[in-house]
Amino acid sequence: MSLRSWSQNSWLTPLLVPLLLLLPSWSLCTKFFLLVLISTAWILAKSKRSTHPTPSNNPPHTCKATCSTSCRDRVIALDQASLLVWLYRALPWVRISRKFGEFAEKKLPAPLVVVLVWVYAWLFGCNLEEADPTSVWDYESLGSFFRRKLRHGSRPVSSSSRIVIPADGTLTFSGAYTGGSLQQVKGVFYSLPQFLGREVQPEGLLRRSGTCLYQTVIYLCPGDYHRFHSPTKWRVEERTHIWGELLSVAPPILRNVQGLFTLNERIVLEGTWRFGYFGMVAVGATNVGSITIDCLPELVTNTKQKQNTKTHFGIERRNMNNPVELAPGQNVGNFSFGSSIVLLFEAPVGLEFLTPSFRKVKYGEHFL
Repeated sequence: MSLRSWSQNSWLTPLLVPLLLLLPSWSLCTKFFLLVLISTAWILAKSKRSTHPTPSNNPPHTCKATCSTSCRDRVIALDQASLLVWLYRALPWVRISRKFGEFAEKKLPAPLVVVLVWVYAWLFGCNLEEADPTSVWDYESLGSFFRRKLRHGSRPVSSSSRIVIPADGTLTFSGAYTGGSLQQVKGVFYSLPQFLGREVQPEGLLRRSGTCLYQTVIYLCPGDYHRFHSPTKWRVEERTHIWGELLSVAPPILRNVQGLFTLNERIVLEGTWRFGYFGMVAVGATNVGSITIDCLPELVTNTKQKQNTKTHFGIERRNMNNPVELAPGQNVGNFSFGSSIVLLFEAPVGLEFLTPSFRKVKYGEHFL
């Protein structure tokens, strides 16, 4: 197991290992848990000083199409094997998220649910005026509030856009694929084949000449509206369920864990639109009790039935016998807590994204 570069950003945790082990009055479990918490806090603290874990005088390498293994993939593998990241991943996030999901779905006495919903809405700044229902007395559990709908007419869907914003959240990255790997935030990468759960290169997804692959990443924070919608008129032809971990996808973590999107559980929807390939991926995260897809009621996420309980990894891919046609703004599914939506789509070369990164966006707004 490697460490990150020995600098002021990485020497603290390995130094704490022998110090914590020398404390005789604490159990080994307590020491390990404390070390993991310190590592997590250090990863978050690092994000305020640096948006990229590699030295700034080392420009990112753009791999050529002839590279058998992406240079960035090797960087991602080394980063995921570092002590800080390993310790962060060591916490039982999948079990914690499953238990949180069970609690959120419990039908508690109405006054207690009202208090939970009101406190949650106050803490995370939820807009109850646009919710359906608007009264906190109308929710039977905290989970039902997570999956709340929008009041009719509160979000008109842009009719002049080729692509509309599919969910409320923060736009963490948008741009064209430039070789090597895709980006979860600027300067932090992840592998496309691992993300989609199959051996494919970006060029292999393209179906027309004069086009290239683009991506958009939207982070849904806990206070956002948790449903996600179709960003355009397209046809879903294949779906893939990839079991995985449930690490946080908040921007501070995304900035400091390379390839995080390839570690978490996710549902991949792939098909076609007017310019060729189109993909929409719902990425799970910490405390996400479930990801629901309206047209695939048989899909159940964050479950122990089909998952390797040690690695939390597995893949199930199916072609849609009856492809699903989706219209712009049509409801696709929902998260039971904040997470991320990733769009991968083929479009003509030269598209410009006018919405800057880390700007708050809302479902139905114009995007392209």
